[in-house]
Amino acid sequence: MELKDKIISQSLLLFIKSGVRSVNMDEVSSSLGISKKTLYLHVNNKADLVFQVFGFQCEVLKESFSVICQKEKNAIDELYEMDEKISFLFHSMNPALISELKKYYNESWELVENLKQSFLFELIESNIEKGIKQKLYRDDLNAALISKLFINRSEYLLDGYYIKNQAYDLRETLKDHRIYHVRGIASLVGLKYLEEKLEIW
Repeated sequence: MELKDKIISQSLLLFIKSGVRSVNMDEVSSSLGISKKTLYLHVNNKADLVFQVFGFQCEVLKESFSVICQKEKNAIDELYEMDEKISFLFHSMNPALISELKKYYNESWELVENLKQSFLFELIESNIEKGIKQKLYRDDLNAALISKLFINRSEYLLDGYYIKNQAYDLRETLKDHRIYHVRGIASLVGLKYLEEKLEIW
């Protein structure tokens, strides 16, 4: 692995564990066993490091979601797999990380916002259209509107609700949100399938 890749990977682990603000460049270089001088050969400053780390992570997530969508699962299974990936990612994340990005690292936050409001929006919209064709979702749905509602509710849970209510288990909360979403848009066929799957999941 190239040193630049190691810097990005290790920094991501530190940010996920401790948040962004509490991790300094000394800690990054020390955890990699390199000097700060060597670190600065690859990044301009901490803001640049944060931008590169989350730019890389956004691309990894895009690739992961694209692979899920290529598996030709039905729409409900596809949604569950995508949502589980998001749940797993945020479950181990320091809850302050999102608010820190939004408040102190605007350019990096824009990467995350674009991932949510553009890429993920299109994925959810495509999932709804797929579910309608498979007769798992109702055929009277406004796919664009429902997708926006799904993204916004998810954002609220991850940003506001989770940070303020850490007594609740995030993965269970997101799971409940997922079930709530599917039950709200499912056809009778989809509801039957969901209930069968809930006995397994």
